Amino acid sequence: MRRWLVVLPILAVLFAGCEVVFNKPASETYTEKFAVADGYNIIDLDNDAGDVTVTAAAVDSISIQYTKSCMGTSERDAEDHLNDIDVFVEGVKSTGKITITADFPMIEATREYKATFNITVPADISLDLVADKGSIDISGMSKTPTLETTNGNIKITGFTCDVDATSTKGDIECTLNKLPASGNVSLSTSDGYQILNIGSMDTTSTINLTATGKGKIEAALPADARLDFDLQLVSGEIYIYDFNFIQGSPWSNKHKIGTIGVEPRSTINATSEDGDVILQAGQ
Repeated sequence: MRRWLVVLPILAVLFAGCEVVFNKPASETYTEKFAVADGYNIIDLDNDAGDVTVTAAAVDSISIQYTKSCMGTSERDAEDHLNDIDVFVEGVKSTGKITITADFPMIEATREYKATFNITVPADISLDLVADKGSIDISGMSKTPTLETTNGNIKITGFTCDVDATSTKGDIECTLNKLPASGNVSLSTSDGYQILNIGSMDTTSTINLTATGKGKIEAALPADARLDFDLQLVSGEIYIYDFNFIQGSPWSNKHKIGTIGVEPRSTINATSEDGDVILQAGQ
């Protein structure tokens, strides 16, 4: 929920022809911890403004560090307005769920209200992360999280599980040392590019890459990958590098279906509305 601030003094100054400059920053950092032994195994985070970083590690407790920040006309003014930001962190033992939200004012956008999160979790925890004006950077998970941004990038590294990420106006970069057996990767953007790098994979995986607006798709897969591929776009070009492939049908500048290697094969589908699609063999 967003809240409205009373800003009559500032408006009065503006109407008087004077410019109010918010150029002094202030911030406060807090840390909350929840014991894994108490049964906490779910995090639901919704952040309207600010980056979210999640690191998986062998830990006995979930650590949630967050920093509230904003700008002011002076250091004192900025510090006073930190109280405009309400960060809510609540754990319920009976459900094992931790809910995290950040509430910001709708007025005074020039104050650049933000709440930045740095979270450390066990690799097998359930995560549902939503960021509006901010990025998500997440690494080391062994249980598939739900990742979504509106105006922010998503960076994924070191997963040993499926990947599911969506961004409206942001880029997605995903790097996996190994895609697990029967592993699935699903990346979706509206206006933003996608970069996928997979070090090794077997023949039971499915990869779906979808860009519905302006955005290039680049997928670098193992040189020994065996694939059924379906690559298509509306505007742009399709490129296949360093793979020996057999053409299927259709086969055109805008739609290429084919195979790489013998059966059984994994599947990759990539569709772009306005941007190149590139499939290449990794190093």
